[in-house]
Amino acid sequence: MEAVAHVEEVYEWRPCVEGWFLRRRVGNLCRDDLVQECLIRLWRAHERGCEIRRAYIHSVCESVWYDYLRQCQRQVPTIAIEDCLGCAVIEDGYSQVEARWIVEQALAQLSEREQVIVRRHYLHEESFPEIAESLGEPVERVKKACQRAIAKLQRWARESAGGGGGGIIFSCELSPVMGLGR
Repeated sequence: MEAVAHVEEVYEWRPCVEGWFLRRRVGNLCRDDLVQECLIRLWRAHERGCEIRRAYIHSVCESVWYDYLRQCQRQVPTIAIEDCLGCAVIEDGYSQVEARWIVEQALAQLSEREQVIVRRHYLHEESFPEIAESLGEPVERVKKACQRAIAKLQRWARESAGGGGGGIIFSCELSPVMGLGR
């Protein structure tokens, strides 16, 4: 009988939870999943003996929402190479196109500023003083940003095996095979 009582309480919490996400204009499909996650967390809290009040419901909703946003930021959008590079494969050859695609996937891991610095230094062969001057930043800050970006790329390559590209590990100067030599 106790489980039935819990289910009835969950139904009482649902309108409050749904309202929280409706006020933030979350889409229907996403909202249903987020509401479900909130209700599960509320149920577990209730089983632990927590008193479920409106403020607690709102804090759970906020926690679930921020978890969802962080998860969305971690997911890297990818496109199958067959879908986007058909014409380029004919012109350049498969291995060059695959290498370019892996580099683009890797660069997508970086912030916009880091992408600009890495592209300009490694792809366009600009010096750090040139990049720093155009960005209006000290040279050392640009160098440090580039070092951190390369470390991110190395971490990404180790963790995801280069997006399935065979375990590419970037050196500090990036591989000339990938079209990124100095």
